Amino acid sequence: MKQQATEGTTTAAATAEATTTTTTTTTTTTTTKHSVYSGAHRASRHGHYVTGKYVKNSTFLEDEEYSRALDCIVKGCADVLLQDSEGRILIGYRNVEPAANKPWFIGGRIKVGDSVFEAARINVKRECKIDIEETRFEVVHTSTHVWAKRKQAPTENGTGDVIVVSTATITDEEKSKLEMVNTEYDGYAWKTPEEIVGGEEFHPALKNAVKAMFFNKKQNKLIEAVMEGKSDGEIAQLARDAFAEK
Repeated sequence: MKQQATEGTTTAAATAEATTTTTTTTTTTTTTKHSVYSGAHRASRHGHYVTGKYVKNSTFLEDEEYSRALDCIVKGCADVLLQDSEGRILIGYRNVEPAANKPWFIGGRIKVGDSVFEAARINVKRECKIDIEETRFEVVHTSTHVWAKRKQAPTENGTGDVIVVSTATITDEEKSKLEMVNTEYDGYAWKTPEEIVGGEEFHPALKNAVKAMFFNKKQNKLIEAVMEGKSDGEIAQLARDAFAEK
């Protein structure tokens, strides 16, 4: 049996519309892709850099080879805080390691060559059967993880991840079409941010991602106020709101 090295991803979806800066030398072109948010200027909290002409490829590893890779390589994951129109967040209850028997993000691996936004779109489409444009995702949090156990044998060898969390809000129509199909989860639920932040069963990374999501929203309002030339008093109040202890 063969296992794909970038488990949890599929062939990349259409490339996002993005703000692009290209720097050319005699031999190398570096393209920087940032997220774009409709209707407002937003600070880019994540950059995706493509240096040279990269061609995507699909490499498969035998189970033993893949297991050895997990022993020494940190995986990149694009997880998502998917919100409905009422602000509730979709949570999955995992039945496999890592994070077995725990509520967790939806999402999965980042395939080599894909940006975080491409991977987020692919992962949501794979797990939820809805297709969200890449420009609707906004990076809110990044964390590193070391897990004592993993799904692949030997499970006790554990695994390591770098997880980039994005958020996106879906419409009521999209929610009505949502179909959860990932067999690594026993069930799903829509939770309020308050339930996640205050719930003992939720992992600290999940709680902190939700907190970061709200901080980023406040920071975005502050940036918009500056760009729109609001008064110093209004800007100062937004700054106080953004950095106030909650």
